[in-house]
Amino acid sequence: MPIDQNKTFEADELRTFVGNKKNESWVAYGIERKTKAVVSIQTGRRTKVNLTSVIQPILESFPKKIRTDGLNIYRYLIPEKRHTVSEHLTNKIERMNLNLRTHLKRLSRKTICFSRCETMLDAVVKIYCWS
Repeated sequence: MPIDQNKTFEADELRTFVGNKKNESWVAYGIERKTKAVVSIQTGRRTKVNLTSVIQPILESFPKKIRTDGLNIYRYLIPEKRHTVSEHLTNKIERMNLNLRTHLKRLSRKTICFSRCETMLDAVVKIYCWS
């Protein structure tokens, strides 16, 4: 997906489970703040490799700012002059997290419904975000 330059983006992740409650998985993604369009998404463990695959497409567009919450790993992935850390400036993506949890029951916090495999979680989230 082509990304325009000099825009503001937000990145965040939300926790879910695959198979059972002991097998934790994360949905990490980035959105363009003004249009709320999902520009990159990755499911799996919350590792540097997975978060890099979310942040890298955003960085390639030379963004004005990337706003994240206080997760330490973002400080190593995003240049300091483009990175803003704040819980209050990520309200667009936090609202998107609420929409995801509301519309996709497998992402809800207290549920008996969850994906049986990582591939299915990835497919469902991408279909929802990019349809």
